[in-house]
Amino acid sequence: MKRGKHFSFGGPLLVKTIVVLAATTLALGVGEVWLRRSRRYELWMNHEMTQATSGFAYPAANSRVFRNHPDKATRHRVNHNYFSMRQNRAVSPAKAPGVVRIGIFGDSFAENIDMALPYSFPEPLDYLFAGLGAFEVLNFGCYSWGPDQEYMRYLLQGREFDLDVVVYLFYDNDVADICRHRWFDVDAAGAPAPPSLAPQPICRTGLTCLVRDIRDRWAMRGWTPAADFWADPPALGGGAAGRPAPSEWMRPNYYEERSCMRFARPIFARIMRAWSRDVAGRRGRFLAALTPECAAPLGEIPGRRGVLAFFQNEKTPVVDLTDAFKKYQDATGHPLRFQNDHHWNEEGCKLAAVELFRFLVDNLGLTWPGDEYVAQRLADYYGAFPETPVGPALLAAGRRPSLQLVEEIRRRHLGKDAGQPLEESATKER
Repeated sequence: MKRGKHFSFGGPLLVKTIVVLAATTLALGVGEVWLRRSRRYELWMNHEMTQATSGFAYPAANSRVFRNHPDKATRHRVNHNYFSMRQNRAVSPAKAPGVVRIGIFGDSFAENIDMALPYSFPEPLDYLFAGLGAFEVLNFGCYSWGPDQEYMRYLLQGREFDLDVVVYLFYDNDVADICRHRWFDVDAAGAPAPPSLAPQPICRTGLTCLVRDIRDRWAMRGWTPAADFWADPPALGGGAAGRPAPSEWMRPNYYEERSCMRFARPIFARIMRAWSRDVAGRRGRFLAALTPECAAPLGEIPGRRGVLAFFQNEKTPVVDLTDAFKKYQDATGHPLRFQNDHHWNEEGCKLAAVELFRFLVDNLGLTWPGDEYVAQRLADYYGAFPETPVGPALLAAGRRPSLQLVEEIRRRHLGKDAGQPLEESATKER
């Protein structure tokens, strides 16, 4: 009798529990199937940028934050697309037949988060190439990175995009970045030996990817202070013995200390050689460009000649943008960096796009389309983004793009944000 009462009491509860569990499982299963069929998180599950094994991390994918302009009382969106690139142009790892892909690898001078996206030099550079045929310029740059992290990103992601041209953008603290990160060593054969780079997915199911995506979007909502981008290097991972303490790397003379450079210089050289060989082995071209040091008088940075000589000795096509920047600044009087930040400004990015276009056309064996072509394309491009006017130099005088062309340009470079203003008041409620 007791057993019967016990069964009658527990039976309905057990049935309800089973029904609830079954319904929940079915709902989760349907959600998982839908997420996988939509392929929204396919990259996250199958090919991810490793993070845990090396202390190396990309900007958050599908993120959108706001950042204040250094010189104006405005803020702008800083978007990172599905592949953690700072661009809105549609892109897929699968390259269409006949397309020539150019990948830009560098630090903050490549990512350019201090300005609205269309003014970052990879965008006008892409538009200049678009008039010559099927070209894509992809921006793999990331704020505060060094060549070690940039090489890692190439290994983990750049290969997947089947790049025809890799442009490494050198900045004067790049060698010292290797020293403070200590993520690379040299193996017995003299090759750069990184930490484990086996791709590890951020999430293994569509549902866990969805949860992470929601969490990341919530954490990254609204304004991100500039301090977030200057995290203390030892907190970024790596953990190798002998890494300089924060008090050391922040000293003004740190970059010239022999104890650091004895370690960093050979690693830098071997990373560059390994990178160049890998690109060549995939029938691509590896090129280097030296970014002007905008925080000091142009052309007065010690050690730059040594880096230039290194690339020349390695038979790597290289261009030092310093002379072009100095001549342009002397001729126009237009500042090429922000007043309140040492990075190049919108005008500097315009000049960088033109000089890199000239350098790439020459090294890809293309016919120079002429200065008039460049001036007309630039006038059309910047005419579509009048929010931050650039100087008239290098632009075709009096040329104005049609409304249809403006719409096409904005749609190509801004995607779904084409109809949105590039900037807004920095005091707007968040």
